[in-house]
Amino acid sequence: MCIEIEQPCVELSHVAISETHGENSPYFAGSKAYDENPYDEITNSSGVIKMGLAKNQVSFYLLEKYLEEHSEASTWGKGSGFRENATAGATTANELLTFILANFIHNFYA
Repeated sequence: MCIEIEQPCVELSHVAISETHGENSPYFAGSKAYDENPYDEITNSSGVIKMGLAKNQVSFYLLEKYLEEHSEASTWGKGSGFRENATAGATTANELLTFILANFIHNFYA
């Protein structure tokens, strides 16, 4: 004896079937632009900075320098531990870096 069970047809979402999914997404467009014209402080200062990289070090120098000069902006003292905290994981890093950048930008442009 065999029992047949009717399976409903499952449709994919617009996101899954759209042209902007995968290699055609804005993320990959940014990666391609970076590959074609990467930023270099000395040889290509007008190049593209790839901000999505886990190894992105562009702002570390400025932030470390600022934290060394303004230890009151940091809860851990004179810049020590900045890189460890900023790269401790996506959630921690994003939250911490958001507050540090906001404070830095506010003080820099104030």
